[in-house]
Amino acid sequence: TLDAKLEVSEYSRESSSNDDWRAQLDLTIPLFEHQGIQADVAKARSVMLKQRSMLLDEQARTRQRVLELWQNIRLLKTRREQMQLALNYRELSLDRNRALYEMEVATNLGDAMTAISEVRYQQAKTDFELALAWMELQLLTENKIETGDTQ
Repeated sequence: TLDAKLEVSEYSRESSSNDDWRAQLDLTIPLFEHQGIQADVAKARSVMLKQRSMLLDEQARTRQRVLELWQNIRLLKTRREQMQLALNYRELSLDRNRALYEMEVATNLGDAMTAISEVRYQQAKTDFELALAWMELQLLTENKIETGDTQ
């Protein structure tokens, strides 16, 4: 411990032994530590190490979640491309079935319309899941992420 003391005095008689100003510093260094101090230091150190391990664990979980989200985004982008190809195929099939229905050759126009509705539903579901994944990734990284998706 370090203690400081400052004294200012004024004397009515002049003397060579009296000081008008006096300053004093006391430095106390213990030669040995008390067991209670060592226990407090050890306890504080263990709390700090526990908090650090919890932080590192949370960082590892966050990194793992970011990786999973990134992989899911890549999968959803691929699924979106598949849905676009399936939609193109179903639209061609619908046109063919519509032509056959108008020629009164076949009556499966409803099946084709149902199939195209299912593909559009799956496409919307995939777009929604992709948007959610991008938002979660943006929240985890605390950065604005440009997705580059225009669809």
